Amino acid sequence: MPSTNTWLIVYPAPDPEHGFPGARSVHGLVPFVTRANAILEGIPVALLYHGERDASLVGHAGAGVFWNDAWLLVTSTSTSTPSLEWKKLRVEDWQIQRPVQRRDQMLNLPQGFMMILILGCL
Repeated sequence: MPSTNTWLIVYPAPDPEHGFPGARSVHGLVPFVTRANAILEGIPVALLYHGERDASLVGHAGAGVFWNDAWLLVTSTSTSTPSLEWKKLRVEDWQIQRPVQRRDQMLNLPQGFMMILILGCL
């Protein structure tokens, strides 16, 4: 959405199949930038990932139950008024064999496919 230096209240529409992201804390919400997107209708603007679903009974002294999901917040390009919609991403665990001497990995994906890597220990 282009900046107009004004505040708008926008209620994102749910993903048609999966609804809304569940309530969460200690999650990641970051801007999402891409040059082109042949998979989605619209423009992804933010990525929401992981987060604590159920808090620990001992509060901050322990870890609760975490979500294992990721969602894109997508803005529509087909209307003149801003509209947003949640799109749930397919999350898969990939086991990548990393050679001992190498520090980086290169994955070959079919043309037109996009991969988002989220690294960290939750």
